[in-house]
Amino acid sequence: RPETISASLLNDGEFRTYITSSGNLETLVRNDSGAPIAADTELQIPVGNQGLSNDVVYVDKNNGDNSNSGYSWYDAKETVLHALTLGKKKIFVNQGVYLLGETMGTYTAPQDVTIEGKGNVFFTSSPAPVSAWTATGQTQTWTSSPPNSSTYVGIWAIDYSDEFGNPYLFKKVSSVAEGSANTGSWYQSAGGSAIYIHMPDGSQPADNSVYPTQSSPIRHAADANVMIKNIDFIGGSGGAYSGRDSTQESRSVVVDCGFFLNHSADGYQIKDIGSSIAINCKTANNFNDGFNYHERNGVTPNSIEVDCKGFTAQALATGNGSTLHEDCAIFRLNCEYHYNEGKAVADIEQSKSVNVNISTSKSGYINSDTNADGYSFSGDEFWLINSYTSQNTGEPVRIYEQATLHLLGTTIQRDSVKIEDTAVLSLID
Repeated sequence: RPETISASLLNDGEFRTYITSSGNLETLVRNDSGAPIAADTELQIPVGNQGLSNDVVYVDKNNGDNSNSGYSWYDAKETVLHALTLGKKKIFVNQGVYLLGETMGTYTAPQDVTIEGKGNVFFTSSPAPVSAWTATGQTQTWTSSPPNSSTYVGIWAIDYSDEFGNPYLFKKVSSVAEGSANTGSWYQSAGGSAIYIHMPDGSQPADNSVYPTQSSPIRHAADANVMIKNIDFIGGSGGAYSGRDSTQESRSVVVDCGFFLNHSADGYQIKDIGSSIAINCKTANNFNDGFNYHERNGVTPNSIEVDCKGFTAQALATGNGSTLHEDCAIFRLNCEYHYNEGKAVADIEQSKSVNVNISTSKSGYINSDTNADGYSFSGDEFWLINSYTSQNTGEPVRIYEQATLHLLGTTIQRDSVKIEDTAVLSLID
């Protein structure tokens, strides 16, 4: 850079990055009044590079505008939906809560794309947060008008987590009085004109921190390869995030993502998508399964889970940590499934799975269901290698129908395997 360039030429709160004559990167900042300066070097994109990367689009809910080009952080789009209309290969999404209508919605374009979050990025099926809370006169219960009079299916409070650090699951109750008697609960009036909430700690909700969610999909439904990185999905329909309505050639890849608070189905749901890869992803507090895979419309998913965690699926008997159906196949490596009301791992029908270094525990921890197993296999052929289970209210391992289980190098002993029907246990030395 020329030696005459100095921070005094910048406005307060601005920065510029230059390449020096010796080839080093140098960033000049001006911060007269405490204005925040971006610390993430990936966000430090010089103004002069706008438009150089024709396959990349930038989205910033808080500072962008959909009339912008989207080709730099300084000229970012406001919503992911608008960014997708440009048909580019990669979309960077700056931190923030992206509401219904601002996320990817149902992506149907036959265009491969990667959507990557920077910082804490949330995609939610909420139309807007709630503000202007007032006391009801009932114990620690507050009320406000929702964004509209639609029927809501869940509540997400951005500042509250459960004991495992996952988004807090608020219980829906049937009256204001019942909500007053139960912390961590919510109620919507008949006609939808008011929402009532009793926070987990009894406090008044902060404005714009509580998001009522609707049953609206956030999904990959395209004949394309879609990768999502570093984004948490809240609410949704069919799954907090789902892949479906595609072909055997399509692929869903999720990395460093979370899938939470789906009110009626799964966290990460894959149906007629050809293949799925999930790496370092987490599901929690969904009604049914954490990770769910189904054959549909003649398309059979083949999947991989690596370093994934499936926690606290809620449905009695059917809320599994990870489950495989029909002719699907999966390879699981270094995964954990704990505190689910169904089975930790449930692979059924004609599915096949290889499970290496898997840890499961405390299935059925609330309702003590006798079928809440650590592992449950039926149908075809399965491998359980160097794996562990404990403290389930069902069996440590159950195999049934025509299943064959190959057991190798695990803490699970032969007498811990419940064998039913014509199932076969094979011990591998």
